[in-house]
Amino acid sequence: MADKKPRKWMANLFPVEHDFFAMLDEQARLTKEGVDAFAGWLVEGEDRLGLAVVDKEREVDMARLKMEKILVESFSTPIDRGDLYEVSRQMDQILNYGKSTLREAAALEVMPPQPQFERFGQAMKGGMGSIAAAVHLLGTDPAAAEGEITPVRKATKEIRETYYDCLSDIAKEHDMSLALRRREVYHHLKDAGVMMDLTTDLIHRIIVRLL
Repeated sequence: MADKKPRKWMANLFPVEHDFFAMLDEQARLTKEGVDAFAGWLVEGEDRLGLAVVDKEREVDMARLKMEKILVESFSTPIDRGDLYEVSRQMDQILNYGKSTLREAAALEVMPPQPQFERFGQAMKGGMGSIAAAVHLLGTDPAAAEGEITPVRKATKEIRETYYDCLSDIAKEHDMSLALRRREVYHHLKDAGVMMDLTTDLIHRIIVRLL
């Protein structure tokens, strides 16, 4: 409790000029919409869903760059500006991996449906939903935001477990070319989960500092 008063005194002396929590919330919302589309594409493989992922990835980039510009120009921020930058940058990587998986799957001719694609998608969709919920609550109720951390951890664990099951499936595949191509795409999907995990670490650090 001792550090709360100085923090409030500093906030009154240097009032925050911009709502950075709202900016992060917007980026998280757009990312969630993109991941939802990606999860759908992993099941259906429809062009409209792939294009939605590409569009949302572009919107996320624009939202991130806008916040970065304001961050550089702002005199004061509600939390450490380095934390704001890092969580925005890391969250951007989640949908970047979704978009690059689209391109990789097309290049390697490993298009949906594929074994375990739907399982990857559902875990990513659930995890990103909890990330977006946590970000939405950061500025108003960090204690409630903390409750979204465990669901993300479970989702990223499911992504890892899905990847290991994929490796087991690949070991039984007689078509070596197909096995190698699938492995590349599966590894990219696993890395998307890593990006979610790293984003969650940063969000949790912010929550701990706010509580």
